[in-house]
This record gives sequence, structure tokens and C-alpha cells, in this order.
Amino acid sequence: MTVQQMLLSPGGAPPVFVGATTQQVAASATVDITLPSGLAVNDYVFIGFVADNIGGIPTVNSAGWTVIYQPDVQGVPTGTVIRKIMGTTPDTVCNITNPVADEMAVVCQAWRGVNSGTPEDGVTIVKATGATGLPDSGSITPTTDNTVVISFGGLDDDNATGIAAPSGYTNLSWTAAGGVAESTSTAMVSSKEVVTPAAENPGAYTASTGDDQWIAATWALRNA
Repeated sequence: MTVQQMLLSPGGAPPVFVGATTQQVAASATVDITLPSGLAVNDYVFIGFVADNIGGIPTVNSAGWTVIYQPDVQGVPTGTVIRKIMGTTPDTVCNITNPVADEMAVVCQAWRGVNSGTPEDGVTIVKATGATGLPDSGSITPTTDNTVVISFGGLDDDNATGIAAPSGYTNLSWTAAGGVAESTSTAMVSSKEVVTPAAENPGAYTASTGDDQWIAATWALRNA
């Protein structure tokens, strides 16, 4: 966002990207998901999980996390996104259990300057699925100025390579679960600042390799 856009747009500055981590969770394992470093009070942290198993919904053992996304029908892949607003002493990890015999792909990002009362901008998270290709998260219309739109996706079966964010999207994080073909998955997330409320359709991710069933979600971060 340019200085001119900030001066002309009502409301505060858009949320600011703090950092990201990615991780692979072994089958049937209980592990700590490492959060980005340098977190501060009121930072917004989300973790996205993808698994090639209909039962691949993680058990969250740490307190204070809220589920903000799961597909309407958990199939293959399965997906979950959880988030937490950090307290006075920010967390460094989130402990989870992978309940299935397939690896999980995990992406985590932290954002600063998100509205702690209405972090997702009061807009229902948009869900999408597809049978082939790569994740293509659906269109969303933020309700306030200076939001950040998040595009999250999960790909079935493939340890994809060379993931690229949709056009105009930055802060890409992605990882493959690392399992064998037909029992692995890939998770990905990226973002874009939206200055004034208008329909925003991220478009599809691209990759050097990777093509299968997919899930996706789109949501907006309201500024503080």
C-alpha cells in the first residue's frame, strides 16, 4: 500500500505481516507447531492443516485456539484452520495431535494490527473445492477499508513442487506433507491488501508439479 493510498483511505493502516512457519507432522504424532518468532500482544496467528485422510482433523491440545475453517464435507484432502489472538505473553508453540496414519502439511502465519474484536472483518469465510488442478479460493467482499485478504488452499495426494501464489498475492507460505504418493498433501497460503471494499477473487495457485482434488478458503483480516 502506498502512502498516498493510506492518506486517501478512511480507517487505519492494513494489518502487517509478521512472519510464517511451515511444518510436516508425522502420522499419528503429537507435536508442537512452532509459531513465528517476535510475536506481541494482540497479534493474530493462524495455522492451516491439510491431510490426505477423511479423519485428518487435528486435535488442538493448547488453549485459546478457535476453528475458523473446515470444509462443509471433510473428504480428501481434509483441512482445518485455527487462529488465536495473542495475550500479554504470546505463545511460541501450539500443541496438536494428528489422529490419522497420514502425514499433515502445516502452514502458519502471524499478522499485527488486526482488529481483536472482529478479526475476520465480519464476513463469512468463503469455502471452495475442486476435483482437479490446484486450489482456487473463492471471491470475497470485505466490509471495511484497508483489509488483508487471505487465500488458503490444500491439495490432495501430491507433494507439489514450485507453488506460486495467485497473481497480485504475496507472503506465500507452502509445504508438502512429505508422505508417499496417494497418502500425502500440500498446504499453501498467501495474501493481498485490499484498500476499499470490493469483490476480491484471488484466483488459482500454480505449481511446477501438482494436480488433484483440492480445498480452499478465503477470509479478510480487519485492521485495528
